[in-house]
Amino acid sequence: MTGHSQEVTILLANGGKVTALIETIDSASLSFRTPESTTTARLSYEQIDNIEWPEPDDWTRATQWFELGRYAEALPIFESLAGSKQMKGGFYPAPGNFVTRAQGRLLDCYRRLGDAKGVADHLDAFEPQKMPAGQRELPLALQVWAAAGREDWLDVIDLVAKFSDARSSTSEEGIEIAYLTGLAMEKEGKIRQAILAYAQAYSLNAATDSRLSRLSLKQSINLVAADVERRTALRDERMEEPIDLSELKAQVHLYASIFGDGKLWDDAGKTASDALAEKLTLGEAALGNMGRTEIQGDQTKESAGAEMIEQVTVDGMKKVEIKKEEPEK
Repeated sequence: MTGHSQEVTILLANGGKVTALIETIDSASLSFRTPESTTTARLSYEQIDNIEWPEPDDWTRATQWFELGRYAEALPIFESLAGSKQMKGGFYPAPGNFVTRAQGRLLDCYRRLGDAKGVADHLDAFEPQKMPAGQRELPLALQVWAAAGREDWLDVIDLVAKFSDARSSTSEEGIEIAYLTGLAMEKEGKIRQAILAYAQAYSLNAATDSRLSRLSLKQSINLVAADVERRTALRDERMEEPIDLSELKAQVHLYASIFGDGKLWDDAGKTASDALAEKLTLGEAALGNMGRTEIQGDQTKESAGAEMIEQVTVDGMKKVEIKKEEPEK
């Protein structure tokens, strides 16, 4: 690539910065001159942390959609930018170029849309070493999403085992990891572990990522309801006492109160719907609210979490104050 008439700021790895006009860009370095000079100099990309390039119009438009949470609208624009290595104004492959940054944003769109296959299909093309310094580490959650997209559930479990204790379980990435753990455990037939993992995801993040919270709680309800149906069939055969519905009742009432405006989703099964029709005892209400997050202004306080999911008491109940969403159709 040759010829760039606008001034850019080059942030150097040694902490310095240069205002420059870019003359040429190649695979490993670029040449530039200062606005006051006609003499060119060359820098390797190893010497550069980032370059503050002028933004292409498509990048600006897609970023606006992304920041509004309109990921489906942003995705095709980022996809177009990511596939245009020869695009004028993309500045590929220099550090901070918009082709590589669009690759990263494309993955973020798929990740936020919960599209594991989309992450898997595009992760190999991503070149994090061409991102600005500080953005070059590949998030573990992306690797786990990709493994889920390949339906390699054992790899998901192995990757989750590497999740550092230093990372907060209530971070956005930690919540994704909990959800994906639940999905992997479910696919591997480890139903109780799946329910507990989903509980960690939905109990810690209603105010952080309502989409994953809703999905995790819905998945958990489906698993608990299926277990209730299985145990009910066995009970009927053996003429045993009615089974305990506390866990299911707590979860369906929690879903309805936060996500469904008093209802479940449209195709919720009969078992879950019947549980919603029953009133909660105080202890069951505590089970539903246990481990959630208390929101006080801008302050977020962690509660006990999923480790206590089956040891809840009324004293441990938390009050959740979050904006209700429209019912899921």
